[in-house]
Amino acid sequence: MMEKLVEDIYRHSLKTGSLAKAIATRDGLETDQVDEAVMAGLLH
Repeated sequence: MMEKLVEDIYRHSLKTGSLAKAIATRDGLETDQVDEAVMAGLLH
């Protein structure tokens, strides 16, 4: 049960990071800002 929760949280973080990257890239942010958006998505 705990493994499932950890796996779900991991997948959620990856999806959020990926979405943050897509939005930041679409909005024309600089590379370092895109990287920060990805990290924020992963760690939210």
